[in-house]
Amino acid sequence: MKRPILILIILCLSFFNDYSVQASEENYKESDIYQSYNKISEQFSSIEDDIFSFEDFQKEYEYVNKAYEVSLDEYIASYQRLLDDSTLLHSRGAGYHWSYNIGTNINNLTFEALPLYTRNGFLENGLRPGDIIFENNRAFGVAHHVAIVEGIYTESHTINGIKETFTYIRLIEAMADGVVYGLLDDERADRTGVTVLRPKDTNNRQMNAAVAFARSQIGKPYSLFSSLLDRDRSSGRKDWYCSMLVWAAYMNATVEGNVRPNISEDDPNFTGIDLETTSTMPGVTPKEIKDSSALKEISFEKRLDTKKDFTKGLTESRDNALKTDIVLPLAINAYSYMQMNNNYFVVEKTKDGNYDYASTGYLGLHARNGGYVLEWWSGRTNIPNREIEMIPTYASTYKDYPYHPWKDRDGNYIMSWLNYWSTSEFLIVESSNIGVEMNKLANGEMNLVPVTEGEGTYNVFKPK
Repeated sequence: MKRPILILIILCLSFFNDYSVQASEENYKESDIYQSYNKISEQFSSIEDDIFSFEDFQKEYEYVNKAYEVSLDEYIASYQRLLDDSTLLHSRGAGYHWSYNIGTNINNLTFEALPLYTRNGFLENGLRPGDIIFENNRAFGVAHHVAIVEGIYTESHTINGIKETFTYIRLIEAMADGVVYGLLDDERADRTGVTVLRPKDTNNRQMNAAVAFARSQIGKPYSLFSSLLDRDRSSGRKDWYCSMLVWAAYMNATVEGNVRPNISEDDPNFTGIDLETTSTMPGVTPKEIKDSSALKEISFEKRLDTKKDFTKGLTESRDNALKTDIVLPLAINAYSYMQMNNNYFVVEKTKDGNYDYASTGYLGLHARNGGYVLEWWSGRTNIPNREIEMIPTYASTYKDYPYHPWKDRDGNYIMSWLNYWSTSEFLIVESSNIGVEMNKLANGEMNLVPVTEGEGTYNVFKPK
């Protein structure tokens, strides 16, 4: 196990990756070290009360000089570089954004705007609790940062005095304000250059355990220097920086889904995941976590970018007793249905250009064999369910996935989800006689056209 050292690279943020300084061959006297320490400690004391001692400073320099041939010039420059950029961590200036901190009380979170999910595919592609968010340009284009995904939630919150219900991705992260909840959406991802990382060899239980550990630290303070000589990864640690929190979360998470912060990595029973990269630059930094061989990068490039308002003009309800146009799916025992009323139907256009529908039942998302299957669900014993073909990555993404992809989502989200994951295209069609008109469509006697051209809302049959 690497010995912890007190230099810039062990801190939460790695600044200016390509920074370099000419090494000096001069043998420095202790007075040179002491003068440098006095200068740095005086400057850092303006932002940190708990500054390290000269003895620690000297001891760590002697260690890195011997072990890594780091000169005093390089050692001092690393601290000066941190000092030059430390205001990024402790101010809410030009680099700060509200999504970095939405609060510490789950019942009183703060949102300044509705989160946006139209470009990056985070919701559609199955972002998981325990995924790690690496931000390349967290502040002013120079700072790295890491956070852990707590989950995807649909909740109601007040935004600018108006109560809104929306779906969002909630993070846990250590930043200047302490260990807080954050929010990831397209705006933040584009602003900071997000990469999504996931452990290669693990399961959802272990990822959830890592989240549980990070959640248990909500509300604790952030510190650059306090306790840096102590690589304490227990739940009793008094403060955190971003990459140390993420590292500790996975070191403490077991494959059985437990949190065990007291078991050593040298113990044969250790099943945690060490995200620290082996290199000549010791310390747990965001960049080290990004480069960890234990992680893989998850691609969230969208296959399509639809801005269709599928349900414009239609009414929706979660109450089956109401005769609304759309009854949103109810997740009951891992089953979910999309039911259409009032002469509206869900129609599938297959990849070979044919159209199909189920007039006797609903479009259903069912949990089967450890994953989710999309089906035309008849609800009748004499008409079998018919599975709808999905793209290959769908099955692997939602295999052993513990969260219902449709639960508590609105109609537009569901239709976008269908169009995203299926090899087919799904439409909402208005028809007074769906069976007859579908036959005419198949015989080339009719066309399906949107009610409002260009917006892609629900469609109607028009004679040729």
